[in-house]
Amino acid sequence: LWFLVTVAPVIGLVQAGAQARADRYMYVPMVGLTIMLAWGAADLARRWPAAMRPIAASAVVACLAAAAVSAAQIEHWQNSETLFQHALDVTTDNYLAEHNLGSYLLANGRLSEAIPHLEAALRIRPESATARGDLASALARSGRATEAIPRYEEALRLKADYADAHNNLGVLLAQDSARWPEAIAHFEAAVQIRPDYAKAYSNLGNMWCRVPRPSGRRHSPNIKPQSGSNQTGPRHRLDLGNALAKADRQPEAIAAYDNALKLDPNYADAKVVVGTHLYIVGSLSWTVKVAASVAGLSGSKQKGLDDLRQAVAGGHMEVANDAKIVLTLFLRREQKYAEALKVVNGMQTDFPRNFLVAAEYAHLMNASGHGPEAIAAYRK
Repeated sequence: LWFLVTVAPVIGLVQAGAQARADRYMYVPMVGLTIMLAWGAADLARRWPAAMRPIAASAVVACLAAAAVSAAQIEHWQNSETLFQHALDVTTDNYLAEHNLGSYLLANGRLSEAIPHLEAALRIRPESATARGDLASALARSGRATEAIPRYEEALRLKADYADAHNNLGVLLAQDSARWPEAIAHFEAAVQIRPDYAKAYSNLGNMWCRVPRPSGRRHSPNIKPQSGSNQTGPRHRLDLGNALAKADRQPEAIAAYDNALKLDPNYADAKVVVGTHLYIVGSLSWTVKVAASVAGLSGSKQKGLDDLRQAVAGGHMEVANDAKIVLTLFLRREQKYAEALKVVNGMQTDFPRNFLVAAEYAHLMNASGHGPEAIAAYRK
C-alpha cells in the first residue's frame, strides 16, 4: 500500500518536469518495500530459526551489491560533465544531455568541446532557441562573431523575448559603428523584457555614451529598474547605477549605488562612487543644493569623505588607489593637508615613478605654504 500511494504521483498521470522517469522517483516508495523486507525477514527468522543464517547472508550480499552499484553511480554523479556524458553513452538522440553538457562546457570556457555538443542538440531539436543562443555564445567567445550573429538572430526568431540573446547580439553588433542603432535596439529590448538585467543596462549606458545625442534630449527609454529581482547582488546594483548615471538618470543611479551598499556595507567599489557623489553635492552652494534636492539629489561632505576613507581601508588595490586619488583631492580642498600628505606619501611609496602622484604632492606642499618644497617637487 505504501509503495502504491507514494509512487502514484510520479507514474505520469501528473507530469513533473520534462523527464518521464528518474531514479529519485523511487526514493520514498522504496522505503515501504525495504521496511516490508526487513520486518518480513525478522518474522521468518523467528518462525524458522534455521533460516536465520541464509537470511543474514542474503542481507549481507544485498548490501554489498547495493554498495557496489552506488559506487558505480557516484562516478557518474561527480559533476554535470560526468553525468551528461554517461547519459550520452547509454542513450541516443538525447537533446537534454547534449545541450546540458554543451552548456556546462561553455560555462567552464571549454569552447571547442562545447560547440559539437550544442550543434548535436540543435540537430535533434532545431526549434530550441536556448540551444541556438548557447551555440552563438560559444562561437562568439571563440572569435567567430560572423557565425554567431545569425545564430542569435535565429534564436530571436524562435523566441522573441529571449533577453540574453538580445543582449549578447547587441554586444556583437556594437563592435561595428554602422550597426550601433541595431545594438541599442537589442539592449533596450533586453531591459524591457527583464527590467532587472543589470548587464544589459550597463551595455545600453555605454552605447548612449558613444552615440551623439540631439541637443536637449536624453537616450532614456521608459524603463523602471526593479529592486525585486534575481540579480540583486551588489555587483549588479553597481553596474546598474553606472548605466543609469551614463543615461543622465542620476537619482536612480544613486539609489542603485545605495542598494549595493545595503546589500554589502563594505563594498568598496560602491563606496568610492557614493562618497564622491556625497562630497560633490555637499560642496554645492545652498541655492544649488536646494535645486539638487528637488531633483532627488542630496549630499554631505563629511559622509563623502568617510566613505572614501573606508574604501581606502577596505578596497582591493585598484579600488583603494582610485579612492586615494579622489580622497586626496577632496582633503586638499578642505585644507586637511596633514591627512592628505599621509595618503600621498603612501602612494609615492607604491608608485615612485608616477608623475601624477608627484604632482599632487607638489600641489599639497604649495597649498600648505611650503613654497621651497613645492618648487623642488614640481622640478622633480
